[in-house]
Amino acid sequence: MKNLINSVYLSEDKKKEIRDAFNSAQPCKHIALPNFLLPDVADTLYEHFPKLDTLNVKRKSINENKSEEYHLDRYHPQFNELRNFLNSPTMDVSEIKTAFGAYYENSGQNMKRILGMLSQGLVTPGICTPVKTDDTVFKLGQLTIGNIVQAFQKGWTPKNAAAFTPNELRLYQFKVDEEINPDDIEATWLGFLGGAGVDRKDWPLIKFLIEYPELGYLSKINSDMELNEYGKGIYVAPTPGVAGDTGKSMNGLIKLLQTGVEAQTINSINIQPLNATSIFDQVELFADGISEVYQSVKMNICMSPKWHRLYLRDKRAAGFFTLQTAGEVTNGVDFTPQQVIALPSLSGTDVIFASPQTNILHLTKKGTNKTNIKIEEYRRNVSFMCDWWEGIGFGIDAAVWTNIQKVTS
Repeated sequence: MKNLINSVYLSEDKKKEIRDAFNSAQPCKHIALPNFLLPDVADTLYEHFPKLDTLNVKRKSINENKSEEYHLDRYHPQFNELRNFLNSPTMDVSEIKTAFGAYYENSGQNMKRILGMLSQGLVTPGICTPVKTDDTVFKLGQLTIGNIVQAFQKGWTPKNAAAFTPNELRLYQFKVDEEINPDDIEATWLGFLGGAGVDRKDWPLIKFLIEYPELGYLSKINSDMELNEYGKGIYVAPTPGVAGDTGKSMNGLIKLLQTGVEAQTINSINIQPLNATSIFDQVELFADGISEVYQSVKMNICMSPKWHRLYLRDKRAAGFFTLQTAGEVTNGVDFTPQQVIALPSLSGTDVIFASPQTNILHLTKKGTNKTNIKIEEYRRNVSFMCDWWEGIGFGIDAAVWTNIQKVTS
């Protein structure tokens, strides 16, 4: 990952100076880091910093009066790049060494004192129908039958109304390749994760990295899939010898929806750009746009967590004065079997789509599982690796509805 901070803060002398200043600061420990970012990064952030009235989250109380925004995808890419850099989960103990010193100190530390940012669990597979297959391309046949009833006559007058259309859903191969040197942590404050044995792959550290909730590799795999692949993934063939970017390993739901809309195989409903003050009416308009024959079929109307939250707020504000608490505002779309749900995989987008659960397929290969992580030790380094096949698709495009619009003529 490209460095974004001023190189002056990377020297050991500067780190010691900062540590000493922090520990001796009065009246409480604190530190200020002037010119912390590289000049071009700071200038870019300054030039593209959003206007106050465009920040959607307002907080005003006796203790605060501020505006916030969590969806950095709306702004210049430099904002997301900086956030990803500061939250980088790479296994690097240099910062811990700087803060605590390169020595082992038995101070009753345990895994509960290793903190990390929350990771997103899996949600999208839960709205799908699971399909196990041995195929790399899962082949379906879509049957359509036109009107066949006609008035009686003696002559043979077939309409030839039945047609089969092939539908191929692709599975993509994913992998994780990671490597650490466990000895980096043995002489630090994290030494309790070390081990007395020579076999480093059996150290508690290794189990921690794989299994620990919210912080381990397994939880990070799930988070990457949910936030980057299932919804917003766009497949790019890997470059040999170069680690691939997360989010480019498969075609996710948005890509599939756009492709289907362009091909006119998926139904597009125009409800105009989403608006916080009209989202309740827009969702009802969307539900009304679903084909009459499917109006009685229960299905989820999927959208980002932000729009789901705004839908409930707008519904609350739409005149339901008999409600006593916000908890009484349900996800249901009135007078239909549909309900609105939040998909983290759609975070940062304005995409809405709906389809029966039986038509949204989550494909995995038999015998492969991303939880089967292989561990190898070589020259004191420990490697983690796993690979698996996975894909998402729609069985029948005609039974899918979205607010995505056709962009080509």
